[in-house]
Amino acid sequence: MRTLEFPSALAIADSYLRKTNQPRERLEAMVAEPQMGKAGIRNARLVASLADGRSESWGESEARAAMIELGFQMPDLQVPYQDPVTGKWYRADFSWNLGDAGTVIGEMDGLLKYSDSSITGGDTLLAFVRERQRESRLTIGGRSVMRFTPTQVKDRPFFESLLESYGIPRVEPLTGWKALR
Repeated sequence: MRTLEFPSALAIADSYLRKTNQPRERLEAMVAEPQMGKAGIRNARLVASLADGRSESWGESEARAAMIELGFQMPDLQVPYQDPVTGKWYRADFSWNLGDAGTVIGEMDGLLKYSDSSITGGDTLLAFVRERQRESRLTIGGRSVMRFTPTQVKDRPFFESLLESYGIPRVEPLTGWKALR
């Protein structure tokens, strides 16, 4: 966390919290006073303060890092939404409640969900249909679904434009990060 670029450092911190089921405060304590004076410790402290174990994948963490770096409001993670038709619960990767402007759900789309037979059950078309039905249920009540891929996240101008297009509010962008190269 002290020496990596911000997106990778955040992904590692998120993964640590998710896999150990530790609270953020534990990670913050690990980079507190005993680490004073070590190169990059300010970076590690910044990452620890932003880490969230609810992030379910490296890609989701990198997407959140991009949002932070670009100065967009932090989303809530893994928000449950109930399908009013079937009663089934779905979790959204990212969610922003924009008040009167509604809710925007962000979904990180990797290709595995359509190509890995252990996920598709051997039927890519059925996996695609299930995903389309899931999205149609998530949009009930006026919610918008914003989809993006890991490649699109890495294309910062595109990703910034996408977030702006969906009305995600701006906040102060990441400051205080010092590249150690």
